[in-house]
Amino acid sequence: MPFLPPNQQHQSTEVKTFITYTVIKHKVRAEPVFVAYRENILKTAKALVEDTKTLVAGAASNQEQLAGAAQSAVMTITRLADCVKHGAASLGSEQPEAQVSV
Repeated sequence: MPFLPPNQQHQSTEVKTFITYTVIKHKVRAEPVFVAYRENILKTAKALVEDTKTLVAGAASNQEQLAGAAQSAVMTITRLADCVKHGAASLGSEQPEAQVSV
């Protein structure tokens, strides 16, 4: 399967769909704290899509641009992982399956 640059709207829709499915499947109570984390997860996922686009464009450019794009992508991935961890933790220990799904 050939590599295609990600479509931001498509990726964003996939993340929203996944989170909505997880909430429904596990009957997650929509705690206000989780709602805030969900928004951060979505926002950070969108940023990662943009970083990926920049990384792909940087691959065709010079090494300096590629290195900067790679560094930005790594920081965004780290931030996304933290958002997901905090979001899962906000669900509480009484919802372990939902935590794993998030």
